[in-house]
Amino acid sequence: MIEIIDVTKSFKTDFVETTAIDQLSLTVEMGSFLTIVGASGCGKSSLLKMIGLLDKPDQGKICYSGIDMYALSQKRRFEFRRSNIGFIFQDLNLIDELTVLDNVALPLLYQKVKQTQARDKALSILDSVGLSHRAKHYPAHLSGGQQQRVAIARALVIDPGLILADEPSGNLDADSGQLVMDALLNCNRAGTTVVLVTHDLRYGELGDATLFLHNGKRVEKNNLAAS
Repeated sequence: MIEIIDVTKSFKTDFVETTAIDQLSLTVEMGSFLTIVGASGCGKSSLLKMIGLLDKPDQGKICYSGIDMYALSQKRRFEFRRSNIGFIFQDLNLIDELTVLDNVALPLLYQKVKQTQARDKALSILDSVGLSHRAKHYPAHLSGGQQQRVAIARALVIDPGLILADEPSGNLDADSGQLVMDALLNCNRAGTTVVLVTHDLRYGELGDATLFLHNGKRVEKNNLAAS
């Protein structure tokens, strides 16, 4: 279980302070699919980064199985994140000079897995997202939707308990976006917890639960539409 307890996060400049998340509490059950919906600037990505142990809240706690993760050392958080959390961002961060297969295998190589084993596992994961036939291609040779599915495969290759997806369909056409969402749903059906951030109300009720955000606070769906 992931518990977000009274979390607040603000960003300051020389002239203004902006509250991204305002005393938010939330529980994410393991094996569930949570969708976080809201307009640009509502705090969705800030919340996702805190859940993913990339950015510390100003106040409150992020707990995994009862452990306050930001009370741990930076090294222990890094080790936990590397082994347990897969990230999928709108900015894919695929390496142009590497083949699709090597892009997906890379996280395993960072974990000191032998190259042959890493590539075998990467090929199996690519097959699960329907892209094993593209393994020897380079990212530039793929469509946007295919590139996003490569990013999903790369996130899955470490067998994470949690996938965090930040606007994965944001730059895609409707058909490609649906293929990406189907891939995430398949991950969830296989037992992986998924937290999806999106501004697209079409995907607002894709999973088991939905959090609607406006100005860093939980709102009802009709209030979100009105805002």
